[in-house]
Amino acid sequence: MARTTTSALGAAARAPARDTAIAVTKAPRWDALDLFRFAAVMLMVQGHTWYVVVDQAIRPERWYRWHNYVHGYTAPMFMFASGLAFGVTTFRRWDDHAYWGRPVLKRIERYLMIIGVGYLLHLPSFSMASLDGASADALRNFLKVDALQVIGATLIGAELLIVAVKRRGLYVTLVGAIALGIVALAPWVHRLPVDAWLHPAFAGYLNSTTGSPFPLFPWAGFMGAGIVTAFFVQHAFDTGNARRLMGRLTAAGAALMSVALLAGLADISIFGEHNFWKTNPIFFMWRVGVLLIVVAVFTLVAEALGRRGAPGPVRKTIQVMGMETLVIYVAHLLVLYGTPLNDGINHSVGEHLAIPQATLAVVVLFAAMTAFAWAWHLFKKRRPAQFFWTRMAMLTTLLGWVFLSH
Repeated sequence: MARTTTSALGAAARAPARDTAIAVTKAPRWDALDLFRFAAVMLMVQGHTWYVVVDQAIRPERWYRWHNYVHGYTAPMFMFASGLAFGVTTFRRWDDHAYWGRPVLKRIERYLMIIGVGYLLHLPSFSMASLDGASADALRNFLKVDALQVIGATLIGAELLIVAVKRRGLYVTLVGAIALGIVALAPWVHRLPVDAWLHPAFAGYLNSTTGSPFPLFPWAGFMGAGIVTAFFVQHAFDTGNARRLMGRLTAAGAALMSVALLAGLADISIFGEHNFWKTNPIFFMWRVGVLLIVVAVFTLVAEALGRRGAPGPVRKTIQVMGMETLVIYVAHLLVLYGTPLNDGINHSVGEHLAIPQATLAVVVLFAAMTAFAWAWHLFKKRRPAQFFWTRMAMLTTLLGWVFLSH
């Protein structure tokens, strides 16, 4: 439980102990979250692969437009899952994150790395020198805010807010209020000419005027919704009401979808001209409702799997894929779109495959990503020291190449 009376002097005296504190017991994994992230990975790989290889003649068909609608849940799922994972781990060990120390710094380091990877994926070549004299479009493409940047930036803000407020109840209230504000203001923020006021490196975090596909408005709202949901999920586990969790998640999701549907039927037009599919608050509410129901379904599935005892190979693979979503995200993009050193599937295959061949491409790529995730995970868990130094060597080499090569 969060501290209720702690003086500044007492907090400072106890902070060093938290820096080196090691948990004696490890909290059980929430299998529903792993299933949710696994489904997001499947949807991501399938959707991105089809986008790259499916023949253009197929795309105008009605069923393919529905496919694109379903695939549009990929980013909300990842961001909602990021908020869920952040919240669950945070609320289990609140005091580790309420004061400056190693857990806080380690998290911020990880989120900065995620932001950095997001920018590296936009480099026209493996060198910052390639931006010298680059066209305005190339520079804007490098600076645009994609999924990794918005996830990293939002979670840094969420972590710093914990240190600032320290009280769990106040924190959840503020996260919910900020998320609601971000979502409610999104239609107006997206009409602002922020690129005329701010450098593209900052303007891209506010709206899409610089080409950013995932600015904070409204995408940070999905992570805020995930954090708030995680608070109630963890409270259900802490109070022994986990068996009621599926019903409560379903009820909350159905309520949000019902309100969104009624608001849509009422044809509310207070938002002015905006992109409905990207920034409409009512559509955001609908999608969060859908995500809550999906989590509820996976809660039921996880409970059924849990009754079978120890994790089998399928359950363990789902867990691994859920834990290694970042490396899968990066690796599958490099395979699909290539790097400055090699062509991707988009160049070697192109948009020429029929549905059976495109589906086979999905199966092959997903199998490759599964094997890669397992290899990465096993190396990290079984050889932690070697993994650390290998990763540091790779990172140092990459950064040296990026910043020093010409």
